[in-house]
Amino acid sequence: MGARGETQAPIVFVGESPGLQEIKLRKPFMGQSGKVLNSVLPNDIPYYITNAVQCFPKAKDPAKMAKAAKCCNSRLEHELRNLETKPKIIVAMGNPAMWSLTGNYALKITQERGKLFPSDLSEHGIIPVLHPAALLRGMGSYRKFVKDIEYANDLARGESPRIPPKYTYEVPETLSDVNAAIHKIKDLPLLIGDIETGGLNNRTDPLLCLGVTWKPKHVIIFSEEFIQDLKPLFQGSAKWVWHNGKFDIAFLRREGLNAKVDEDTMLLSYCLDENPGLHDLEQVSSDLLGAPDYKYMVKPYLPKKTTSYTNIPKDVLHDYAHLDCGNTEGIFQIMRNQVKRDPSLELLYTKTLIPASELLYHVEHNGFLVDQEQLKKNDIRLEKQIEEEASKLNEIAGYSINANSPIQMSKLLYDDLGLKGRGRSTNKKSLEKLPQNHPAIIALKAFRKVAKARSTYVTGLAKRLFDDGRVHPTFLLHGTKTGRLACRGPNLQNIPRDAELRNQFIAPKGYILIEVDLNQAELRCLAALSGDEAMCEIYNSDGMSLHDEVATALFGPNWDSEQKMRAKAVNFGIVYGREAYSLAEEFNTSTSEGQRMINSWFARFPKAHQFIQICRQAPMKNQTLVTLFGRKKRFGLVTKHNLKDLQNEAANFPHQSIASDITLHAAIRVRPKLTKMDTRIVNLVHDSIVMEVPNNPETINNVKHLVIKTMRQVPIDWGITRVPFIADAKEGTRWGSLKKVA
Repeated sequence: MGARGETQAPIVFVGESPGLQEIKLRKPFMGQSGKVLNSVLPNDIPYYITNAVQCFPKAKDPAKMAKAAKCCNSRLEHELRNLETKPKIIVAMGNPAMWSLTGNYALKITQERGKLFPSDLSEHGIIPVLHPAALLRGMGSYRKFVKDIEYANDLARGESPRIPPKYTYEVPETLSDVNAAIHKIKDLPLLIGDIETGGLNNRTDPLLCLGVTWKPKHVIIFSEEFIQDLKPLFQGSAKWVWHNGKFDIAFLRREGLNAKVDEDTMLLSYCLDENPGLHDLEQVSSDLLGAPDYKYMVKPYLPKKTTSYTNIPKDVLHDYAHLDCGNTEGIFQIMRNQVKRDPSLELLYTKTLIPASELLYHVEHNGFLVDQEQLKKNDIRLEKQIEEEASKLNEIAGYSINANSPIQMSKLLYDDLGLKGRGRSTNKKSLEKLPQNHPAIIALKAFRKVAKARSTYVTGLAKRLFDDGRVHPTFLLHGTKTGRLACRGPNLQNIPRDAELRNQFIAPKGYILIEVDLNQAELRCLAALSGDEAMCEIYNSDGMSLHDEVATALFGPNWDSEQKMRAKAVNFGIVYGREAYSLAEEFNTSTSEGQRMINSWFARFPKAHQFIQICRQAPMKNQTLVTLFGRKKRFGLVTKHNLKDLQNEAANFPHQSIASDITLHAAIRVRPKLTKMDTRIVNLVHDSIVMEVPNNPETINNVKHLVIKTMRQVPIDWGITRVPFIADAKEGTRWGSLKKVA
């Protein structure tokens, strides 16, 4: 397997390993990945391309690729050292190339991409970037990939590396020094802050220090013994900047400090690139400032991921903290100016993301009460169901089988039962390609569904309980491409509609739960955005129902309950790119019948269909979709491999995003008023708000009236007026047993 390019080139690209096309042509990057790479190669300077591993690996799991990279390391080094001239820069594409060139096999490309690593193999060192094949699979950000390559190309042309700013810092050692520092800075226009903590739990983990900077390149570190003395610092007139400020203010408010989030560099980063996983401080400061990896300072004191930062000596921790704070200052003005130049992003940042940060602090702080007796009952119930489903698999196999073992299940499906699939995998995607009506597939899916319900929503939930009997999740404003909220620890937006599972979440004594949700919010958004006359007529009429009208169009006026379910499936699924075979599979009918239902819907709502098609064409035309709230859906690399997924994302982005933002804005508006009524928001689920409300009729009525009215008013205030948005309320003491009320 050879290389290609010029041996005196100033830039060298090192990939992972050849593919089948490369083996055939004996040149690297000749297939689809090569097309991506060719699109960013410099056209004004020569380049050289090779691979870290020269053989074709049958399996590309990380352990085997690491072993292969180690085996080929000396060959790669010999190849690079024997080039005619020493290159100015080497680009390592993918993990194996990065591992081989740096010698550090613990690195992850997603965390290290874009950083400059020193190496005597080239003048400036090595820049890791995502492998083009990863981009083809929909991983990472194509925009970041292009920026990383542009930086490497600039270095190859003779430009200097980014020089990270140097910061100085001081640590006041007496209360008098602390007070003097506070007096000096508390009323300045802008303060940039960053905290270090003993862990991620803002209820129990210690706050170790607060770093503050007010001018470039100098930081004050307030150590933990003076945290309680910092109240005047947060009573001044300064605006505060953080990176993921919702996290910081939770610790500071616990200590009685009136911390607030006026600006947030993590949210600025998300505005500029909606792809998740790119917005941690180290990555952003590396991209914008050329800041090196400084985690090496604390790693010797953190042998495990769970090791507390309390193990780090104070002088080391303070040194580390001042870099976090300084980098936040360094990136803030760069990104703030970029967002200001774009009216849509400025609208999104100032009117949605920053206010939502304050809202979500309160929702997380409130938590959701859990009935631990119901947890135990569900554990027993689901464990019994798991045993029943496992028994069914044993009967099918004719012997005792471990349904949790991929090896044993692969043998059963592909050897014993002779099912035909692509490969021998038993993952979800592979199972979907096997006969769905086969008893073994039905039993295995049922087993996994119940096992997941128990491990995630029962035993997993129990591990997340705090001493107040509640779960306190983390809501992520930057966690999805569509702008919907994400949630983790646990994910309260993904609790199944199984009543017994949702009944684990309860109201405390003297309170009830009220959930207010928008009726068919995403479909109403589609009607409003498309202006489809038929859909708008239905939603503007008190006597018409979209589901009923579609059922009549599909099955005639005498449809039954089963046919109405099919109509609902078409209504809710069609904008997500649901296809005929999927409908046919769900309702055990023919593909032609599934296609007939889809065609009938399109004929009934032609402008809605046209709007969906326009959105689906956006990736192919490289058009950016923008909502009224300023959210953007941008498309980077579009290939035959990811086109369908991107089209589905584009088709559902506008209405899904807007419905979520309507709910978010309603919650932002009502929260201060609810607080005065001793009412707490305990969960947000895309188009619904769940609250704990004092159990007295007057407060219950006031809360329902306020939230329903606000959820109806928000779309009007944002110019969405073609159809009304209807909000409905349910109440009860358990989330899974709420009853709809007038």
